[in-house]
Amino acid sequence: MASDHPVEYDVGHVEELFSRGRAVVPVGPDELPVLVVKTRRGLFAVTNRCPHRGASLDDAEVSRSTITCALHEYRFDLRSGRVTGGWGTRPTCDPLVVHRVRLADGRLVVALARSRADSPRA
Repeated sequence: MASDHPVEYDVGHVEELFSRGRAVVPVGPDELPVLVVKTRRGLFAVTNRCPHRGASLDDAEVSRSTITCALHEYRFDLRSGRVTGGWGTRPTCDPLVVHRVRLADGRLVVALARSRADSPRA
């Protein structure tokens, strides 16, 4: 019987996260690229792919708990993945997939959401 709890993956000590404020780390057996962002509001982890056109988010602008994709300027809440603005007056793209993330003894631990429905909510 499968567990309802997501599996946690220890992705190690990520120096880039502490020096640059963000890092893309491969997570899980399929090495899903996950963007981990550190802000004054906490740690956030999202799949490193904008759901609008698939652009990488590793160089996206981050402000507080919002990330803005450089391709079409869609804005997403890093806590929930919700679209908060962007291209056109009515954003028409799916939310980001958000993963749980925490530090444990100086090491980064990520729990992958199986789907958008499994993403933590703000």
